[in-house]
Amino acid sequence: REFSRAVAEELKIEKIELELSQDTLVAALVPTISALEEPMMGMAYVNSCIAERVARDSKVVLSGCGGDEILGGYVGRYMYVRNQVTGVPRSGRAGLVDKLLGRRPTATAVNAPLQALYGFPVPEAEIEQAFTAAFLRSAGDYRMRNTVQNLLDECPSQVPWDQLMYCDTATYLHGLLVVEDKLSMAHSLEARVPLLDNELIDLALTLPWDVLTDGTTGKIAFREAIRDWVPAIVADKPKMGFGPPDASWYRGALQPFIRGLLTPERIVARGVFEPAYVARALDSHMDGSANKLPLIWSLISFDAWCCITGFYGGSLDTAGHHD
Repeated sequence: REFSRAVAEELKIEKIELELSQDTLVAALVPTISALEEPMMGMAYVNSCIAERVARDSKVVLSGCGGDEILGGYVGRYMYVRNQVTGVPRSGRAGLVDKLLGRRPTATAVNAPLQALYGFPVPEAEIEQAFTAAFLRSAGDYRMRNTVQNLLDECPSQVPWDQLMYCDTATYLHGLLVVEDKLSMAHSLEARVPLLDNELIDLALTLPWDVLTDGTTGKIAFREAIRDWVPAIVADKPKMGFGPPDASWYRGALQPFIRGLLTPERIVARGVFEPAYVARALDSHMDGSANKLPLIWSLISFDAWCCITGFYGGSLDTAGHHD
């Protein structure tokens, strides 16, 4: 709040604050997943609530979606890759020369750290514990690691940070755009994404990495570009996510709702997740020994999607299985 209030005061613009209560999720879950038409891993119900409120006053809005993926905002992820991979260049985009010369990158050492970054909410080592044998059979030979490897193979750069940005853009950003588009349009609101303008993307791809991040600060070029327009407290502020404190809310007012959706009987009826795995995750989160927020949200959004679509209501080994 302090940052958005500072901008509103500096620019002399009206600011509307929408405060969500702990039980907002209860009423918002099914409409959110219904609008998305598929389960999503991010706590997207907040986006739906914002779009609903904004639509009372406007029909077209500007969104900052894509700025982190294109302009180097995920410093923690880049540094994780750098620490895991030896010989990561500090700047430059040497791999783009390979693209111009028509050379294809070879196998890269960035694969392992990327697999670790993308291996959630169910890590690969826990897949057989998390999913039923019937569901694993229905999934065939699909493996998330193959998807990541395919992206690395097609990436035009051999610079590990470039490869991470490429994968983030092809996966995470795609999911963000689905959320942005579907939840805004569900409320007859058009959200435009100026940071994903083609010319801006083309410019960003020419910037060396030390202009994007110095290892502790992200989006350096972007910060400097807007410095004259916003208070210093905003231009210099550290990276912050934008989401509700659901991890603590699940342990508090929302715990009965969460446990009611994820009972062993209900999990068994879906035939997808192992009830023991879900029970352990819930217990460890509720007693504070672990943070299972991404997994729990994924489970309840999946359950809501099942209720909406009528999918996964029984055995996957029978005619009741839906592709």
